[in-house]
Amino acid sequence: MGGVISKTISIANNTGEPTVSIIVVFPKFPNKYVTLLLDSTSRLSIKYEVILVTDLIESEKDAEQSLLDMSKGKPNLTKVRLVLINTENDKEPAFGRNLGALLADSSILLFADDDTMVVDDINPLLQYLQTDKCQGLQPLLIRFAPEIVDSAGDFIKKVDRTRYTAYCRNAGVPLKILSNLQTDEVPSLRSAFMLVKKDAFLGVGGFDSTFIFNYEDVDLGWRMTCAGYKLLFIPHVKAKHKGSRAASNLISDRNLRLEMLNLHAMYLKIAPYSFWLYIFFAHFQRSLLRYELARTRQRKATYASAIKDLFTMNKLFIERVRQARLHRRILIRKFHLQGRQKLEDMAHGKRFIYQL
Repeated sequence: MGGVISKTISIANNTGEPTVSIIVVFPKFPNKYVTLLLDSTSRLSIKYEVILVTDLIESEKDAEQSLLDMSKGKPNLTKVRLVLINTENDKEPAFGRNLGALLADSSILLFADDDTMVVDDINPLLQYLQTDKCQGLQPLLIRFAPEIVDSAGDFIKKVDRTRYTAYCRNAGVPLKILSNLQTDEVPSLRSAFMLVKKDAFLGVGGFDSTFIFNYEDVDLGWRMTCAGYKLLFIPHVKAKHKGSRAASNLISDRNLRLEMLNLHAMYLKIAPYSFWLYIFFAHFQRSLLRYELARTRQRKATYASAIKDLFTMNKLFIERVRQARLHRRILIRKFHLQGRQKLEDMAHGKRFIYQL
């Protein structure tokens, strides 16, 4: 849940300032997915740099040669940097992405998972960011094969008076049957492949590096929306996302608990009133207790292990609350929660169709 830089390897490939900084965080270098991603960037017509953040390289000499090989045949690639970090506890991407953003030479950041690929030139997207028509955007994400939708934008739904749930629109739907996709405003973006303005990203505090599993991109999007920033889904530009490697993690007991934990931390950040902290704490305790009781009744856990898990989750909840209060202060004091009503409208199903 954090780390420090222990090594940076940089390969200069071209002169000039990059228009976009591509930031990729992954556990080991080299791997085939990173190679495929970098190869696909040859489709880009704008100057760009690549910042690769990892916690393990097989050898420094081989890594440098790999970077040299990857940079060949890419005339618009200005620089590629491999940043090695020492991680602590869980190896999650939020810290690495924040670090990459701070190191970026460009005012526009493209966050990508290592199992994504550039399909279309992203230059048509940049007009939205460069003219300040929005501060973040996501293209249509499709799976590698067959051609089905991975994400046609996120949306949000209200669960009760105080809580919300994020949904991935059109996931699993064959691309050929979707004919009415429109450019519209969304409450959050998929960090698998998204572009944001650096000043807006850093202005809201970046990703929450206390998140151990999932939802860090949704959390960022909800905060950017509440700050008054505009996030768009752009359907006429596509990117590919393999996206299946994390699917098996969704069924683990630990990650289901962490999902509850992260969601409740997110609610605190966007709640209109500070006293809702106690409501969210009560909601979290009730949900966690029900979950642990169900596991003990099904004989999936003993009472001793359930109590231990309750203690661990509450300890993590305190960590989340500290960071949540910091992000909440930013939203209130700097941005006055000016976009909070728009997030509420989106949660009630209102669409904000955008015309360029």
